[in-house]
Amino acid sequence: RWMAAAGARVVAADFAPAMLRLARLKCPAASLVALDLHRPLPFADSTFDRIVLGLVIEHLRNPRDVFAEAGRVLRPAGRLAVSTLHPDLLAEGLAARFFDPADGEEVRPGSLPHTTADLLAAAADAALRLTALEEHAPDEALADRFPRARKYLGRNLLLAVAFVRD
Repeated sequence: RWMAAAGARVVAADFAPAMLRLARLKCPAASLVALDLHRPLPFADSTFDRIVLGLVIEHLRNPRDVFAEAGRVLRPAGRLAVSTLHPDLLAEGLAARFFDPADGEEVRPGSLPHTTADLLAAAADAALRLTALEEHAPDEALADRFPRARKYLGRNLLLAVAFVRD
């Protein structure tokens, strides 16, 4: 929403139709695209200034492919932001789940562990230079708002990384 409000042309993509419907409600100005990140992106080279992959990488068999595609469709000096469930928790078997906003049904898309080193190597191979890396653990305030986060107090729950295309 904030990108569209700032005048950006926003393209929202997801594999789940319900998530695209939710995106339409949150950002009516966005173009919506249903896609499978296991396939090449349906965009020309150097199309985007910014790409945000929020809680996506952990669902992909080969993150190298999506980093290569992101590098291809980013313009020179374009930026990529990636968030993922923390690799340490994924290695312990943590799996993503969400509830379909249309019917409330639980969806478990499956999660695959990729190490931080794997992700950084995949980005480097795609000519994406690391500009930031942060690990995030829930605090008491977050656990009060989202009780399911309480069991992760003191542990890194999310990894956030940012890159620029050279």
